[in-house]
Amino acid sequence: ACNFMDDAKKIIKRLYKKMKSTGTTDYKIPKNELDLFRNPRMMRR
Repeated sequence: ACNFMDDAKKIIKRLYKKMKSTGTTDYKIPKNELDLFRNPRMMRR
């Protein structure tokens, strides 16, 4: 589960870049990425 935190940080950084590029902070998170935060085991490497 320790590498999941690294993956989560990567996802957060990617979402943050998208938010900055669109200029809006209310970027809609894709449902599959939202599910990854709820259930880390769904993440496939």
